[in-house]
This record gives sequence, structure tokens and C-alpha cells, in this order.
Amino acid sequence: MVLGWIVAAVCAARSGGGDEQKLVGGNERVLLVANGDSAFSLALANRYAQLRAIPAEHVLLLDDLPGEGVAGAAPIALDECRERILKPILAFLDQNGLADEIDT
Repeated sequence: MVLGWIVAAVCAARSGGGDEQKLVGGNERVLLVANGDSAFSLALANRYAQLRAIPAEHVLLLDDLPGEGVAGAAPIALDECRERILKPILAFLDQNGLADEIDT
């Protein structure tokens, strides 16, 4: 995982039956996650949010992530990813009442 380039959880849900799937949702169903320690990640997230009209309440900045905030940073273990990235995302969704609004 390259944390310096993290604009991580731009999630799109799929719906439909069987093999037929389609993307659903829109800017109100997206959580944009960026590395708060990376100037590049912040710039990219800000630009993406602007272009896609992502509401500010749907933007999460994660700080103190492993790695150096640059492309090519060493990958992290799955357990560390769950602890340092996934858990804060899930907590943010819960705390802000977004758990049922964001497509995953």
C-alpha cells in the first residue's frame, strides 16, 4: 500500500442480481480518505473533492500513518492496516452517522 498517494476509500457499491452489477450512489455516498501528513495526498483529495462535489463531512484525514508519506513507502502489514486505517474509517462513519450512507 502506498500511503503517500492515499486517497483511499473512495468506495463505490455494486448492486444488481447474479452476475449483473452496476455502480450506484453519488457524491453523497462516498467517503474520501486522505493522508493528512502528505501534502500531495491533501492536494489530490482537495482537487478530487472539488471536482466531484464531495461534501466536507465526507472527507476524512488520517494522520500519523506508517510510511513516509511518499510514493514508494514500504508496505505495511495487514493487521497494522486494519488498526491504523480501517478502524479509524469505521469509527468516523459511526461517529458521524454515515455508516448507512456510504457505499462499501
